[in-house]
Amino acid sequence: MSNGFCPDSIVAKVRDGDIGAYEYIIKAYDDDVRMVLGAILPDNSMVEDGAQETFITAYHKLEDYAAGTNMQAWIKEIARNTGRNMRRKWLQQNRLKCSYHEHIRIELGDMIEEKVEAISSDVSESLQDCIRRLQENTRLVVNLYYEKGNECAQIAESLNRTTSWVKVTLYRARLSLAQCMEAKGII
Repeated sequence: MSNGFCPDSIVAKVRDGDIGAYEYIIKAYDDDVRMVLGAILPDNSMVEDGAQETFITAYHKLEDYAAGTNMQAWIKEIARNTGRNMRRKWLQQNRLKCSYHEHIRIELGDMIEEKVEAISSDVSESLQDCIRRLQENTRLVVNLYYEKGNECAQIAESLNRTTSWVKVTLYRARLSLAQCMEAKGII
């Protein structure tokens, strides 16, 4: 590097116990390390951790660095290995998460489906019981309107009643059904 930076002399200082001198290596190669990691890692938020891990690994392996060789290439290779290891771990964790999430989704889905069916069955049975408790004319109007899909005017004509009577009967039936369902704890 330029500006009088000599990685070999800095490495010699660090090896002689001047740990603070290692900061010059970090400053000199930080951008290179981050570029290597950014190209390898699947998530940019991992670059900071990868850079720290790279420089810690390089520090511990400083005894392996051969003076007179290319420090930049040496530290970038450590960054590549760090990035590959981090990516491998990230992919494995994501595969496990996906597998786990799928397993949970299936288990919960089955459980929820069973609960909904049980609740639907309970609600349906309770509603049928409440309908059976209605007066016969009211039950007939409810059946014609909700189950057969007849309109109020058709029901009125078939029962020889007014449309208003059918609407009032349906209104009262809904009130009675709501009270019955509430008493059963359904609503």
